[in-house]
Amino acid sequence: MKPTRQDTLLALLLLAAPTASVIAQSGYCVPEHGGQIVAPILTSVSLGSINNTGTIAPLVPSGYSDFTALQTTLAVGPSYTLTIGSGDAWPHNFAAWVDLDHDQRFSDVERIGLAQMGGGVYTISFTFSIPPNALNGPTRLRIRGVEEPFGPWTLSNDPCIPFTYGEAEDYTVVITGGGDDDAAVVTFMSPISAVGLGMEPVIIRIENRGTVPLSNLDVQLTVDGSLGPVEVVPGPVPPGASVDHTFQTTVDHSGTACPVILATLLTPDSRSENNTLTINACRLDPITGSDVWYIHSDQFQWMETYSDGSTNETTLNTVFGPGNWQLGHFETMDVAQVFGPNTCTIFIDGSSLDVDPLMDFLAVQGTAVERWVAAGGKLFLNSSPDSQDFTGHVRLDLGFGGVSIAQGYSVSYARPYGTHPIHTGPYQPIGPEWTAFYYANAVLHGDGLIPVNVENNDDHFGGPEVDLPTLAEKSWGDGTVLFGTIGPSELIGPKAMNDRANILDHLTGCSTGSTAIGAQDAASGSVAYPNPTRGALHIDLPAGSGPPTVTVHDLLGNRVAMSHTLLKDQVIVDAQGRASGTYIVSLGYANGRQQHIRFVRE
Repeated sequence: MKPTRQDTLLALLLLAAPTASVIAQSGYCVPEHGGQIVAPILTSVSLGSINNTGTIAPLVPSGYSDFTALQTTLAVGPSYTLTIGSGDAWPHNFAAWVDLDHDQRFSDVERIGLAQMGGGVYTISFTFSIPPNALNGPTRLRIRGVEEPFGPWTLSNDPCIPFTYGEAEDYTVVITGGGDDDAAVVTFMSPISAVGLGMEPVIIRIENRGTVPLSNLDVQLTVDGSLGPVEVVPGPVPPGASVDHTFQTTVDHSGTACPVILATLLTPDSRSENNTLTINACRLDPITGSDVWYIHSDQFQWMETYSDGSTNETTLNTVFGPGNWQLGHFETMDVAQVFGPNTCTIFIDGSSLDVDPLMDFLAVQGTAVERWVAAGGKLFLNSSPDSQDFTGHVRLDLGFGGVSIAQGYSVSYARPYGTHPIHTGPYQPIGPEWTAFYYANAVLHGDGLIPVNVENNDDHFGGPEVDLPTLAEKSWGDGTVLFGTIGPSELIGPKAMNDRANILDHLTGCSTGSTAIGAQDAASGSVAYPNPTRGALHIDLPAGSGPPTVTVHDLLGNRVAMSHTLLKDQVIVDAQGRASGTYIVSLGYANGRQQHIRFVRE
């Protein structure tokens, strides 16, 4: 039997050299490539004392190799040359990044080179220097070679998103002559925009990205321009660790305004650009209506013209009934009305040439969209793009905590994934697989995504099985988002359209049940007190609700063991002995309703 490309690749993996230790830090993204080819893309890397040759195949089938055990020392100031070799004559775009600020991400300013290799040339070099504000110590170097999905004439690459063909390798450079101390204000743990906010504590997370322990950090809170007192984070905070600080001042979110909250680290360090963080958190109106909206561009195009009888409109009529949904356009709709408490379900389709109007809309209204979902809205945000960003990216940033569409990843075959209720929805059959020349022009990438449908190219083209999502779900506050990369409905068959009908059917029945700190749940009348607490938290239950299930999580979603007592009309959660911080109590009732209550353990 003739070996497949998958068989050949796996054989080459056994011959790959040299051996690398698996010490990749979990905080870094690991790139995936779904259509590996036999010809090696990255065959050698030379930089200082790193001289890695003969790497004829990646260490994992999806095209990633962890060579962080190989390292070289780089000083601030001098010029260095990174030389990359390839064994593939087809033009590829190569890029390299150095994580100068140790935030476990690779930004544009940290990219040290981007160029095309091909046309009989098998090496490429990047000359660069380390800037004075780089942090000392072991630092991640990433190198990536990808086949340009839109043709070799366009330079594009990205450190994280999936590509159809490509390889990535990570190394370690030890930086000297830079900074040793860097405290970064990385996020607000509280407040966040939510239903029912009241008097909220302000909690920030500070991360030590330097190489020395940090103590006695001065921080200051500013609310709507009013300065608070200087407070001290005593520490010590070891290198690579973080600490949460709760300010003495609480912020009143009980009104309709959205206070502008700014946290500033006053203690000087090596990188001042990450010493300030701003948030604009709002008390949100709960979703109370059941309106349905379908949104796209008002620009004409030959696919998905959105005239009467188009397949998307037919599907909306099937699920909601004719006249029971409304049409809006990115360019002309009343955003406050559409993304307001009377709307439960929104289907946004920015496919084909509509991708540019979609991204223009999200650039201006993305925060309004996120807040509507956080209030309990249910969103299907779909885009199968037919354009690209010519600035070295092939991704569309959708928001919602870093969800992206990776463009140029052509999907001809896709299938249901897992046991999501969409697969057993009322509109059948959906079949085991969907096929189209371009079922999707992209895949999804980002943290917190639950795959619902995935590309199935590997079963047909011999690549590794990476199951990159074409449809994925993410909870956001009290609401839900389904992200899709599914192509224009004119291109796909009736089984795939049944699946689309089940997607819309899944995004119905909005209700909210969140109670913020010190606030009353408008939907149920439940009250949690005292909040903040130093021990027991009492939660009054809605009359006749019956005993709920009780679980407790921290703000990162980790389950926390807290004992509780169930009374006839009350739950008592025992927070005694738990670490100070913000927690979420989730109550599940027999009728399927859920309630999520945030509280602070002082």
